[in-house]
Amino acid sequence: MTFIIRGISTVMIVGKPIPVEPGAPAPFDVEYQRNGVRDLMMISKPARGWREVLITERRTKIDFAHAMKHLVAPFPVAKSIRVVLDNLNTHKPASLYDVFPADEARAIAKKLAFQITAVMRAGCRQAAVPSS
Repeated sequence: MTFIIRGISTVMIVGKPIPVEPGAPAPFDVEYQRNGVRDLMMISKPARGWREVLITERRTKIDFAHAMKHLVAPFPVAKSIRVVLDNLNTHKPASLYDVFPADEARAIAKKLAFQITAVMRAGCRQAAVPSS
């Protein structure tokens, strides 16, 4: 199981359409308006061709804890779910205890086997292949 977080900027095209002249390629205007940033939390299981993307407004320990709860829900009988993540300060089992009651946090944490990597490139490639 791979867990990737990636920030993206959202934009809205605001340029006016440019008339097309016969025989010429369609012109386009690149004027845009920024509409903020969103974080994509992608959970994937490449061996099974399964992936899911959660979109959040921020990248906080609360968002991370809810994503981990969401991750374990479809696998109620799994003994352990290995989660590959980078060393971001919110990617800690303690985030679960800060957000959920201790019993619920312990139940979620017990199912997760975190594999922290300083270089997330391999995990990113593994998760990105099915989405491209």
